[in-house]
Amino acid sequence: MFACVSVLLASCGDDGGLTLTLTSPADGTVYTEGDAITVSGTAIDDVEVTKVTVEITDLIAPLDIEGNGTATVPFTGTVDIVTGTPGMDDIEIVVTAVDSDGNTAVEKRKISIQ
Repeated sequence: MFACVSVLLASCGDDGGLTLTLTSPADGTVYTEGDAITVSGTAIDDVEVTKVTVEITDLIAPLDIEGNGTATVPFTGTVDIVTGTPGMDDIEIVVTAVDSDGNTAVEKRKISIQ
């Protein structure tokens, strides 16, 4: 005797499909006074990206970009390196995306100013 059983799986909400792609800057990029650091990328979720936060150690306060209720949030931000900024190595850029269920995705880069 054989029995067939069918199981239907349905998703109710966020499945943790949050992804974050950081397209700029490249890891290890070296900048000089007067340059601009461009941080760009895309956060994508299966339901909703609620926020993307960009932090650059020792250069700016965290910058929050609201998701506006969408599943895809492209972002671009520019930080000017002010003349007189001392040279620094291993400046960390941390970009964090958060979805509607509180899942997070993080991308990091290290840059230098000479």
